Amino acid sequence: MRLSGSRLLRTRASHVRQISVRRLVHSTDGLDGSRALGLPSNSTPLQKILYASIQAKGPIPVSEYMQMCLSHPIEGYYMKGDPIGARGDFITSPEISQLFGELVGIWFVYQWLEHGQSRAIRVVELGPGRGTLMDDMLRTFDSIKQTRGQIQAVHLVETSNKLREEQKSRLTMRVPERILCWHDRAEDISKSDDAFTVLVAHELFDAIPIHIIEKTPDGFQEVLVDIDRTAQTTTTGTLSSVNAPCGFRFVLSGRLSPLAHTLGQSSPRFASVPNASRIEVSPTSWGIARTIGEMLSAPGGGAGLIIDYGDNRAFGSSFRASNTNPIDVFYQPGLSDLTANVDFAYLEEAIASTSASTRGPITQRAFLAGMGVSVRVQRLLAGVEDAEKRTRIEKGAQRLMDPLGMGTQYKVLGITSSTGDTYPFNINIT
Repeated sequence: MRLSGSRLLRTRASHVRQISVRRLVHSTDGLDGSRALGLPSNSTPLQKILYASIQAKGPIPVSEYMQMCLSHPIEGYYMKGDPIGARGDFITSPEISQLFGELVGIWFVYQWLEHGQSRAIRVVELGPGRGTLMDDMLRTFDSIKQTRGQIQAVHLVETSNKLREEQKSRLTMRVPERILCWHDRAEDISKSDDAFTVLVAHELFDAIPIHIIEKTPDGFQEVLVDIDRTAQTTTTGTLSSVNAPCGFRFVLSGRLSPLAHTLGQSSPRFASVPNASRIEVSPTSWGIARTIGEMLSAPGGGAGLIIDYGDNRAFGSSFRASNTNPIDVFYQPGLSDLTANVDFAYLEEAIASTSASTRGPITQRAFLAGMGVSVRVQRLLAGVEDAEKRTRIEKGAQRLMDPLGMGTQYKVLGITSSTGDTYPFNINIT
């Protein structure tokens, strides 16, 4: 394909910048290279790549920094090892107890029985991790007479080849491989006219890159990631500035930009924030939420659950890093998970632009209580004599329901193609 003159110049300029960045990174490998860049001696390869990139093209959006840290093809956090479960840096609700996936599955069974029983079931998960949640859901569907044999297809949105293989190995124990389908993006999944779609997104939106904007008297400006040029290295290669231990800092763009203006106008709630307020906003999340709404409001109908930590409001300072403990977002990029609280109201606004309806959000504790977690725990315990297994079941349930932890930190948003009350979102459970 031929390129226009201006596009060709942009392509050549980008190519030159990439060469410059690669040369700079390769010429600064090792301890001496870290010192040359003004970075600590324990800098990661990605830290050097980011530093060199900012030197070459200037400050970058927080979204680009987050995307690089999590999804760089070689050095990204999610591209290395297994961060999920007991072996990794964090553990999710499905990894804690089978109760979680079973009760989520039962909610979907209720929705299908009420609204889609005449149609086959199409199951979709966005960000399925190791496949534990989907495994528990499929096992639940198979254990109930009405839904046994009704699964038409299982669609998984996953970009990691390693996780795809783990999902395949786990899920082919439940369903034929021929009905398993993987996609890179949610929008790659077609809308269904003949199947009832059940969709779950568990701990997906917290890891989607965010932009940070700040309200100024003249309008919104974007918060960017820049090199901290005030930081100085000592002869040992460590930074002397306690305020910039990692060589990066947040800066304001210094000017209004069309993107910052658009983000500031993307929700009517943002207009009323006072000057100097910061807002974490993810247009990518808005797009995915809208895609979910479109998928579930297709002629085949459907129901969905978004489960994540956050609240029904915007956040300004929830962006953080963590491996086993909370740390600076600029500390050793690529070795820690980066996350931000989910603005559920923003997702609701996106879904409201479709024909789907939302319910909640309610706390994970309220959702699981409404779905009968206490009864399910007792039934599990009745079939287990081993003391260690009984303790594991009880502690797992307690952790999922913890009023000072996961039970209230995680919220559940319901999405349906129908109107009217939807259990347990229509009852008051604390």
